[in-house]
Amino acid sequence: MKKVLTAALLLLGAGSAALAALPTPRPYSGCGVLILKEGTGWPLESIALYQEPGVQRVAETRPQALPRLSGDDAEPLLAASERRGDWVRVALDEAGRQGWLAKARGWEYREWRDFLPGRTVRLLPGLKKEWYQLRLAPGGDASAAPPLSRDREVRVLEVEKEWARIETPAGWLRWRDPDGRLTVSLKYDTKQKNH
Repeated sequence: MKKVLTAALLLLGAGSAALAALPTPRPYSGCGVLILKEGTGWPLESIALYQEPGVQRVAETRPQALPRLSGDDAEPLLAASERRGDWVRVALDEAGRQGWLAKARGWEYREWRDFLPGRTVRLLPGLKKEWYQLRLAPGGDASAAPPLSRDREVRVLEVEKEWARIETPAGWLRWRDPDGRLTVSLKYDTKQKNH
């Protein structure tokens, strides 16, 4: 019995070590971004998140604890999966749970087509080759240009659905995959905040 218990504990320890080694999944892009800008009463001690806008509280947390796309603790940038008036649905944790929060004064919601142009993004490493493929026009059937290297930073000029036209080298790339997960990471610094 003692040997079985020891073996079970060893297997449990090995399994949890393997789970800890799993990479964090790429974030979902959603419909836009929510920028938690500093304003009256910032930093907030906690914010409430709801099952539906204003109905059935599911969590209370600090804004800085929510999974963010980029930004610092002073201005976290969150992926918004849905918007209804002044309510925005965001991820609560890396496990994919979501909740609605009321947009505070000074916070800014922007759709991707308005947010990405003029910004610098970095191609994520470790993706399928097709996500590094530059196209001469938006669409998977468009003529291919030379592929980009992973970790490359590019400047977005225009967004058409899941395609972004970049400046140098000139062409189109997918900024999110068919599942809605980002293929790029965002740089969000003070130079880009006011675009």
